[in-house]
Amino acid sequence: ADQDLDPSRDQFYSNWEVFRKFDAKDELTLFTSGPVLSKVIADRKLTYPDVYHTFLGQLSYLWDESWPGRGYTAVKDWILPDPYATPATAKLKKVGRTMDGLKAGLSIKSDEDSYVATVTAEGPTPAIADITNAVISSYLAYRRQLFSAEAETAYRALDEEAGKARHELDSIAVVREAFAKKHGLYVKFQKDAQDVSQL
Repeated sequence: ADQDLDPSRDQFYSNWEVFRKFDAKDELTLFTSGPVLSKVIADRKLTYPDVYHTFLGQLSYLWDESWPGRGYTAVKDWILPDPYATPATAKLKKVGRTMDGLKAGLSIKSDEDSYVATVTAEGPTPAIADITNAVISSYLAYRRQLFSAEAETAYRALDEEAGKARHELDSIAVVREAFAKKHGLYVKFQKDAQDVSQL
């Protein structure tokens, strides 16, 4: 059966793009997003040695953790101190390095527009399997939270506009009824009026 054409309704939703449709590629981006990975890192107390190491990333980590690297950093900070450096920024740097390594070790492949994907993870220990399962759980939870918040925002926006439209229609109905009574006309309001709640 063909879908009934309703240009006015289609135009309404075209102007009010409050509902967003995720493509498969957007889901893949969401899977390795900051909120998803940061929750796994915090919950499992992961550090850089727990995740995948790129060659350059491992060299940088070994330099920063070695006594020559720490000494060089201390001298540099003494000569050219960073006014914005705090213990919090140092912690964020470590978390960022761990997140980069975790993300680099994750590979996701989907078949074109299919919503079925294969997740492959690399890591220094077999514990990467449990970490990957935690990432999947974090992704699903964040996805539900994100979609729920967007749906709630969309509902409030549409409900507000529907209320305004309903008020305007009620005002128009009063004017039409007064005009009909004044000129002796009979108008079938039940047939002509449109219930805004059905949009």
